[in-house]
Amino acid sequence: MSDAARGYVIDEPYTARYFDIQSPARIAYSMRCAGYDLPLPQHGMRYAELGCGNGATLAMLAALHPSGTFLGVDLNPAHIAQAEALAREAGLDN
Repeated sequence: MSDAARGYVIDEPYTARYFDIQSPARIAYSMRCAGYDLPLPQHGMRYAELGCGNGATLAMLAALHPSGTFLGVDLNPAHIAQAEALAREAGLDN
């Protein structure tokens, strides 16, 4: 096990959950509430999620933004396999 993975829980399954706080629209809304004018993402946006777990949030955002490119990274190979299976089943190729 690498030092980066030390203390990382891999023997308990993660729940499949969408975290709306990570959505570009939610981020733009929060920024506007704080007085900043952050435009909503347009065509061709790129999104990376470090620690994507089983990919539920990543898949939902990819489905909502079909012209975007999405990348999920996780230390647990089982999570990546689940995320890839979810993307395949949902017909997501972005």
